[in-house]
Amino acid sequence: MKKHSLLHGITIFIFTASCCIHSQTVSSISALQAAINLASPGDVIELADGNYTDNAVLNITTSGTSGNMITIKAKNPGEAIFSGTFGVKINASYIKFSGFDFNGGFVSADNGNRLITINQEGNIVEDIRMINITNGVAKHSYIYLYGGSKNTIIRRCWFESSGTTNEGIKVFGWVPEDSTGKFTTVEYCYFRSDEGTGNGVSAIRFGSGSAGWLTNINASNTVRNNLFYKYDGESEVISLKSAYNIIEKNTFLNSVGTVNSRKYHNNTFRDNYFLNTDPTLAEAGVVGLWGEDHLVEHNYFYKPKSRSNEIGGAINLIAGTGNAINILHEQVNNVTIKNNIIYEASLTSGAKTNHAIVSGVKFDAVTRNFLPQNVTIEGNCIYNSNATREQVHYISTTPTGFTYTDNKIWTVASVVPVAQNVNPNLIAVVENGYDVHTCGSKGPRNTTPLQPGNVGPLWLAGAILSSKKIEKIERIQISPNPFSSEISISNLNSKFKKIELTDMLGRFIDLQSVEGLDEINLSPTFKNKTSGIYILKLIGEKSTKSYKLIRK
Repeated sequence: MKKHSLLHGITIFIFTASCCIHSQTVSSISALQAAINLASPGDVIELADGNYTDNAVLNITTSGTSGNMITIKAKNPGEAIFSGTFGVKINASYIKFSGFDFNGGFVSADNGNRLITINQEGNIVEDIRMINITNGVAKHSYIYLYGGSKNTIIRRCWFESSGTTNEGIKVFGWVPEDSTGKFTTVEYCYFRSDEGTGNGVSAIRFGSGSAGWLTNINASNTVRNNLFYKYDGESEVISLKSAYNIIEKNTFLNSVGTVNSRKYHNNTFRDNYFLNTDPTLAEAGVVGLWGEDHLVEHNYFYKPKSRSNEIGGAINLIAGTGNAINILHEQVNNVTIKNNIIYEASLTSGAKTNHAIVSGVKFDAVTRNFLPQNVTIEGNCIYNSNATREQVHYISTTPTGFTYTDNKIWTVASVVPVAQNVNPNLIAVVENGYDVHTCGSKGPRNTTPLQPGNVGPLWLAGAILSSKKIEKIERIQISPNPFSSEISISNLNSKFKKIELTDMLGRFIDLQSVEGLDEINLSPTFKNKTSGIYILKLIGEKSTKSYKLIRK
């Protein structure tokens, strides 16, 4: 409150925006509930460090505003632990719920066997860990978004389950009939589940598979920059039963199950990494499509495997049961597949047959007899060393309306025009510790595959993940990457003699000696260079390593 004196001794009190905003710390669940009940927009309520074993449901009904959210957080992130039968209901708008550790507890039947439920708009759940949770009488959801939720952000969370008593969908977004958009964002989260059995254990599901619904099931949700590591999703890691969703810049590493557009239309899958580095997995790293007007572009697939009991591929165009939008398995129509890199999709043997792209997966002549149609396959780089297997495969008969433009497919293209049956000459590079490949401007743009230190709560990143990575990491460090102007290479350990820099077309840019050096600053080299992707080669006596550099 500010005080200003005017003429004639009159004093006016002006209340500033911050005068009524309170910050307080409480040390019990009952005190936390009481503080929430009395909260005003802009208030910050902190829960003191401790292991809270209460059997309770926290009910948040007091709303903030878009400019002054109510923040409910752990005083010290990660140190306020919920280990009882506990749940949180966010029946309010503009709430930020942050920094808590749900660890070793049970889902509450009083909260619908869900840990957190949200039914209003503009809420944020961030820096939360949910681990070692035991379900009650039914499979549970970690975060459940009711029909009233909108513009929800789920950010930097850690979802991990183990064993059949720990099953459940991690993020479930209900999309009501005639929805005009939910606009949920799930970003920078970590998902892991080691034992998916039965239906309903996918990491993320948006919408319902119920038949007979109307045409306007618009979710408009975005899933980006998340890491799905060894996620056993039964048959699906992500299940989209709604329209206009975007799945982008995620890493799916050794995850069992497909990323599916199960129902409805206009879903986009772009700039993702689908990586299978475990040869023992029966299935890993594939996309499945039903419905119309989907776009699959600029993804990278490394040794994908279709499901063990059927013919399939990295990208599966699945046979439908009809062509009406309100049926469960709608015919694939008007789909575009472009600028993807698919590497070694057909290495398995036996009864299962893997390809890169397959049309008519699950076809049978009685029920699933609507084959995909009107599919554009453009600008893809597909390589496989198996000279006996088609890279693009049609099940049953030749579909109608398939067009091929500017693809490079090797070795066996079969149905693809002969002129596109050429070797894409993929370049092996290391990106954030993973062995991957580039192919000109194809594949993911302005992103690299994710490690656990890139996602999850900030309080976990420093304490646990800085010394541990999922895959073997090269000691060489490139930082930052992507970069704007400054970039350096460190941990060379005097093992390399020179570095060579080219653009994505192989055109020479620079050659420098690094013999005897541990670190080099490349910023001067890029002083007058445009934004784009560059290839850095570290050349030693016995080996050469290649890295992709991204200038923003």
